[in-house]
Amino acid sequence: MTTAGLVLAQDTSRTELDFTVIFLVSIFAGLLTFLVQALPAVWYWLKAQAIGAPVGFFRLAVMRLRREPIARILRIHAAARQAGLRIEIQRWEEHWMARGNLELLL
Repeated sequence: MTTAGLVLAQDTSRTELDFTVIFLVSIFAGLLTFLVQALPAVWYWLKAQAIGAPVGFFRLAVMRLRREPIARILRIHAAARQAGLRIEIQRWEEHWMARGNLELLL
Protein backbone atom coordinates (compact mmCIF):
# COMPACT_ATOMS: atom_id res chain seq x y z
CA MET A 1 0.00 0.00 0.00
CA THR A 2 1.31 3.41 -0.84
CA THR A 3 1.68 6.32 1.52
CA ALA A 4 -1.02 8.25 -0.35
CA GLY A 5 -3.45 5.36 0.21
CA LEU A 6 -2.77 5.40 3.97
CA VAL A 7 -3.30 9.16 4.17
CA LEU A 8 -6.58 8.86 2.28
CA ALA A 9 -7.78 6.08 4.60
CA GLN A 10 -6.89 8.16 7.67
CA ASP A 11 -8.73 11.22 6.36
CA THR A 12 -11.89 9.20 5.72
CA SER A 13 -11.97 7.71 9.20
CA ARG A 14 -11.29 11.10 10.77
CA THR A 15 -14.18 12.66 8.83
CA GLU A 16 -16.51 9.90 10.00
CA LEU A 17 -15.31 10.40 13.57
CA ASP A 18 -15.88 14.15 13.36
CA PHE A 19 -19.40 13.59 12.03
CA THR A 20 -20.15 11.10 14.81
CA VAL A 21 -18.91 13.46 17.51
CA ILE A 22 -20.87 16.39 16.10
CA PHE A 23 -23.98 14.23 15.86
CA LEU A 24 -23.70 12.98 19.44
CA VAL A 25 -23.00 16.44 20.81
CA SER A 26 -26.01 17.89 19.00
CA ILE A 27 -28.25 15.08 20.31
CA PHE A 28 -26.97 15.69 23.84
CA ALA A 29 -27.50 19.46 23.51
CA GLY A 30 -31.05 18.91 22.26
CA LEU A 31 -31.90 16.61 25.15
CA LEU A 32 -30.36 18.99 27.65
CA THR A 33 -32.38 21.89 26.23
CA PHE A 34 -35.57 19.84 26.43
CA LEU A 35 -34.88 18.87 30.05
CA VAL A 36 -34.16 22.46 31.08
CA GLN A 37 -37.40 23.56 29.45
CA ALA A 38 -39.33 20.66 30.97
CA LEU A 39 -38.18 21.08 34.58
CA PRO A 40 -40.81 23.71 35.48
CA ALA A 41 -43.42 21.26 34.20
CA VAL A 42 -42.67 19.05 37.22
CA TRP A 43 -44.27 21.64 39.51
CA TYR A 44 -47.37 21.85 37.30
CA TRP A 45 -47.58 18.06 37.11
CA LEU A 46 -47.56 17.77 40.92
CA LYS A 47 -50.13 20.55 41.17
CA ALA A 48 -52.40 18.82 38.64
CA GLN A 49 -52.18 15.55 40.54
CA ALA A 50 -53.00 17.31 43.82
CA ILE A 51 -56.11 19.08 42.50
CA GLY A 52 -57.52 15.94 40.93
CA ALA A 53 -57.02 16.88 37.29
CA PRO A 54 -54.36 14.42 36.16
CA VAL A 55 -52.33 15.52 33.17
CA GLY A 56 -49.40 13.68 31.66
CA PHE A 57 -45.93 15.04 32.30
CA PHE A 58 -45.02 14.95 28.61
CA ARG A 59 -48.17 16.95 27.79
CA LEU A 60 -47.12 19.63 30.29
CA ALA A 61 -43.59 19.73 28.91
CA VAL A 62 -44.93 20.22 25.39
CA MET A 63 -47.26 22.96 26.62
CA ARG A 64 -44.27 24.70 28.17
CA LEU A 65 -42.30 24.47 24.93
CA ARG A 66 -45.26 25.98 23.07
CA ARG A 67 -45.35 28.78 25.67
CA GLU A 68 -48.96 28.12 26.57
CA PRO A 69 -50.34 29.50 29.86
CA ILE A 70 -50.11 26.23 31.78
CA ALA A 71 -51.39 27.59 35.09
CA ARG A 72 -54.43 29.14 33.44
CA ILE A 73 -55.28 26.00 31.45
CA LEU A 74 -54.82 23.81 34.54
CA ARG A 75 -57.05 26.08 36.62
CA ILE A 76 -59.84 25.88 34.02
CA HIS A 77 -59.32 22.13 33.60
CA ALA A 78 -59.56 21.58 37.36
CA ALA A 79 -62.70 23.72 37.64
CA ALA A 80 -64.33 21.73 34.84
CA ARG A 81 -63.38 18.43 36.50
CA GLN A 82 -64.81 19.61 39.82
CA ALA A 83 -68.01 20.63 38.04
CA GLY A 84 -68.32 17.09 36.71
CA LEU A 85 -67.26 17.84 33.12
CA ARG A 86 -64.86 15.33 31.60
CA ILE A 87 -63.23 17.54 29.00
CA GLU A 88 -59.72 16.52 28.00
CA ILE A 89 -56.95 19.04 28.49
CA GLN A 90 -56.16 18.87 24.77
CA ARG A 91 -59.52 20.58 24.10
CA TRP A 92 -58.58 23.45 26.42
CA GLU A 93 -55.24 23.79 24.64
CA GLU A 94 -56.91 23.81 21.23
CA HIS A 95 -59.37 26.47 22.37
CA TRP A 96 -56.55 28.65 23.69
CA MET A 97 -54.49 28.22 20.50
CA ALA A 98 -57.55 29.29 18.50
CA ARG A 99 -57.49 32.52 20.55
CA GLY A 100 -60.60 31.55 22.50
CA ASN A 101 -61.41 32.84 25.97
CA LEU A 102 -61.10 29.91 28.37
CA GLU A 103 -62.92 31.58 31.25
CA LEU A 104 -65.99 32.36 29.14
CA LEU A 105 -66.09 28.84 27.78
CA LEU A 106 -66.46 27.31 31.22
